Amino acid sequence: MSQNILKIAVADTAIIVRMGVLAALKRILGSNTVYLEMSHPEDFETKVMSFSPSVIVVSPSFGGTFDVAARRKSIEEYAHGVKFVALVSCVVPASALAGFDAQLSIYDTEDDLLSLFTSLSSAEEKVEAEMAEGESEALSAREKQVVKGVVSGLANKEIADQMNISVYTVLTHRRNIARKLNIHSSIALAIYAISNKLVTVDEVKE
Repeated sequence: MSQNILKIAVADTAIIVRMGVLAALKRILGSNTVYLEMSHPEDFETKVMSFSPSVIVVSPSFGGTFDVAARRKSIEEYAHGVKFVALVSCVVPASALAGFDAQLSIYDTEDDLLSLFTSLSSAEEKVEAEMAEGESEALSAREKQVVKGVVSGLANKEIADQMNISVYTVLTHRRNIARKLNIHSSIALAIYAISNKLVTVDEVKE
């Protein structure tokens, strides 16, 4: 997390709470962070899908009662490993905080916020280090389909139509493929696809 742009989404229906949290985070986290505001619960999945945040700071009452487990499952494909931080602006029952990875209060100091995001960053870096020590992550069946489409010369929209998924999902798959394989050129991706028998030489679009 420390080496890449940190992407944080802040979700609360109260603009004063939302803006206050954003202002505090911008002061303590500096310029290597980008933010997304979410004020309408019905737009949650769509915005997360297009933004792919690392951390979602969200009120436990966002959309009534915010079900972390259900939301985590619904966005897993677009924001794998995202951390959910409860944004507590009033007294809430302990049950409302179930499933959150951490919590922050509007009464927290800047030192508290810095400590929280440092701990989240450390946890993510530990996971990344453990993954690096093992073998490269295998591509999922869906990701292999996307690779085949890309090296065959299909546009993102064509791949989406062929797989019956959205263009946003195709873009997410492509980001994941690049991350897993550490491949960032079409030629290298074509070589990978041929070497792993995902396509034949004749199927590759020059």
